[in-house]
Amino acid sequence: MISHEYWVAYHEKLAALDLDTHLTSFIPQDWALNAVDIASEWVEQQFAAHVAGRPLVPAPPELDPETMLACGQLAFVLAEAYQHPIKLDIDIIRYNQFPPAERILLDHPLVVIDAGCRIILWYLPGALNWSLQRDMFTATVGMGKLLQQSMTTSKISTGKTTKWRTNTSYFHPSKEPSLIPGCINLSPCWFQQGHECQGRPPQNPLDGFIPEVSSTLKGR
Repeated sequence: MISHEYWVAYHEKLAALDLDTHLTSFIPQDWALNAVDIASEWVEQQFAAHVAGRPLVPAPPELDPETMLACGQLAFVLAEAYQHPIKLDIDIIRYNQFPPAERILLDHPLVVIDAGCRIILWYLPGALNWSLQRDMFTATVGMGKLLQQSMTTSKISTGKTTKWRTNTSYFHPSKEPSLIPGCINLSPCWFQQGHECQGRPPQNPLDGFIPEVSSTLKGR
């Protein structure tokens, strides 16, 4: 296990955080990212409270009840994982080249850490509550046609090998008739990385916080 001193030092940092501060966002209120920013900050506060053994922080009034429940469950599972580490007695680079024969069964929230105390894996079963899973299922069903079109065979008409992520040989029919196998990249951060300013956005959006489609996506 990780040294006791390591966890004590981190817990002291969490205990020093001002968890009574009301969350505010520098992102304009009419942006969808405003609620996301507030929710993420609250999850961080809840996580800190769980790990440090402090009272939980009241939910921001800007969040609806369903989002509050989802964020609360996420923070709890993150804290459970962080407080149940599994340490590997090998550096992650060497582990990649010479993996041990012994396998570890992961059956509860935890983090896997290498010999340098680097977190290399978060295992978070149950992090997404039922409402998020429901919304994701509904959205996936609605993308059926796009998912079907994303599939490719081993060779295309030009003779070039297709990407393995969309190769039909890696997919099988779903047990749910309404779900169609496929692969679509959803990356909001990648979507904005081409022009978004670094750090926190300024209070005045005209000062530079104007996210835009990245050059890569513009070319598609």
